[in-house]
Amino acid sequence: MHNAICREMAKRGALVVANAPVGQVSTPHTRIASAQTGSRAASLIKDLFRSVLDGEFDLRIDSAPAFRPFSRARKRVVIVHDLNFLEPRVHAISWKQKIYRRLLHRVSVARADLIVVNSESTRREVERFLPKFEGRLQVQPLPVDEMFRRAPLSTRRAESGGSTPISLLSFGHAKNKGVDCLMTTMRAFPQLELTVVCTRAEWNAFWADVASDLGVTDRVTVVDSPDDGQLIDLYRKASVFCMVSSYEGYGMPVTEALALGVPVVISDLDVLRSSSRGAGVAVDRSDPSDIWRGVQEALRGAGGELEIVRSELRGEGWDTWCAQFLEVVADDQP
Repeated sequence: MHNAICREMAKRGALVVANAPVGQVSTPHTRIASAQTGSRAASLIKDLFRSVLDGEFDLRIDSAPAFRPFSRARKRVVIVHDLNFLEPRVHAISWKQKIYRRLLHRVSVARADLIVVNSESTRREVERFLPKFEGRLQVQPLPVDEMFRRAPLSTRRAESGGSTPISLLSFGHAKNKGVDCLMTTMRAFPQLELTVVCTRAEWNAFWADVASDLGVTDRVTVVDSPDDGQLIDLYRKASVFCMVSSYEGYGMPVTEALALGVPVVISDLDVLRSSSRGAGVAVDRSDPSDIWRGVQEALRGAGGELEIVRSELRGEGWDTWCAQFLEVVADDQP
C-alpha cells in the first residue's frame, strides 16, 4: 500500500519520503529524505535533522501511523489500516510493543487534520480509540494492485461434490487468520486440501502442532514468501480462497482473489462482507459443517456477484483511489 501510494503521488508532484521502509520502491520525482534503521531512537534523530533541513511541506501523508513527530506540514493526513494492537487475539506482542503502538497512534493519529480509513469497521475502531475524531474520518476502500488487475483470470474449478480434491488457499501469518478452523474442517471432509501462505517460522509457531494433532499435515502445503508472480499463480490454482479470520482491518487478499475470479469464503465479519462487496460466502468459522457448506456454495457460484465484483475491482486502481483521496484532502477544512 505504501509503495502504491508513493508511485501515484509522485506522478502528481514532487514527493519526499521520510523514514522510508526497507522495501521502498524508487520512482521518478521521488526523493528519499531518510530511511528506517533498526533503532527507533536513531530514526527519531534523523527525523528531527531532516525536518530542520526540509522545512514545511504542503501535505504530509502517513500511509500507516508513524512515529515521526518532527516533520512539519500545512496539512497532515493519516491513512489507518487497522488498530489490531487493541485485539490480543490477533498478534502475540509484548507489553512493551502494546505500549509503543498505543503511544505511536496517540501521537501520530491525534495530530492529523484528517484520518482516512479503509473500512467502516476501522472507522468505528478509531472513533472508540480517539473519540474526538468522530465525524472527521473518511472511509475509502482499497483497490487491488495493478498486477492483480492485469493478470489472467482463474480457470481452476472443482466440483462441489464427489471425491475430486478441492484446493483451498489461505494466509497464515498471524493467529487470527483461522487456519486452525480450516484444518478442523479438513479432518471432517477428506476432499479438502489446503495451501497456506506464511513463513516456516510462522507455520511452526501457530499451526504445525494443530495440523499434526488433527492428522491433516499431509494435505497441507506451506508456501514461504512467494514473489508477486508466484502469489498470483497460487490464487489462480485455488478452487476457493478462504479468509475465516477472527479479526481483520480490511482483508485485502479477499479483494485480490475476487479480482482474479476466484470464489471466496469469509468469516461472518462486517469488514469482510464489505471488502468482498457481497460476493464472499459468509460462514460460521467455528463450525466445520458450515465452512464445508460455504465452500460448496462458493464453488456453485452462490453469492452471485462474483463476475460483477471481478469487473469492478479490475477497473479500479490506485490512480483512481489517489485522485479521490486528494479530492477529499482538498475539500477538508481542518
